[in-house]
Amino acid sequence: DESQTYKLGECATVRFKTYSPWGNQAASKGPFEVDGYGKLPKDCHNKEDAECQIELCGRNSLTIRAKTTDYWAFTVEGDAGPLIYHETVPGGEHRETPNVMDSDGYDTMQIYELFPEPLECANVVFKTYSWNNAPSNGPFEVEGYGQLLRDCHRSPGSECTITVCGQDTLVIRAKTTDYWAFTLEGDVGELLDFQVAPGGRHLEPPYPNIM
Repeated sequence: DESQTYKLGECATVRFKTYSPWGNQAASKGPFEVDGYGKLPKDCHNKEDAECQIELCGRNSLTIRAKTTDYWAFTVEGDAGPLIYHETVPGGEHRETPNVMDSDGYDTMQIYELFPEPLECANVVFKTYSWNNAPSNGPFEVEGYGQLLRDCHRSPGSECTITVCGQDTLVIRAKTTDYWAFTLEGDVGELLDFQVAPGGRHLEPPYPNIM
């Protein structure tokens, strides 16, 4: 890709609480996954009264997926709104207050409305992905920030953090024929747009971002 544009600077905080009145049966070994975040830590759901908090950026909904037959009863708090969609295993049961999920007898997926709050400034973490000849001499530029330091991309495992203020999107532009494979973390959401060099190609996950 010659350029990539990501959603930036709107983040929502979500708290999960394992529902304790059911006792130990409420807890689950997992795993459970959240779109745009990944697998929830085990301490979100592996014991009675388990509680954890995650941050999601650049998304308008919270999607949770059950990857286990071991069920979890929980409540959702923070910047999450009402449940707007669910998928229940065939012959299973849908339950709310508490929400119950597994891949065997209850909901396999639940989607909640999110109310992200705009950030005046967003912190973005670049991590060079050790994939083929992933490091690059650059240069690469970020709109509203300027040229990235070579420390961001010159060796496997390179990592750097930049702060972008007053922008709704993160736009990265390649100014080199020396390609770079990387991942993004921090206050950055989904990929909104990209431009591919003539005769080039755009790779989707599970591949890293490549420019």
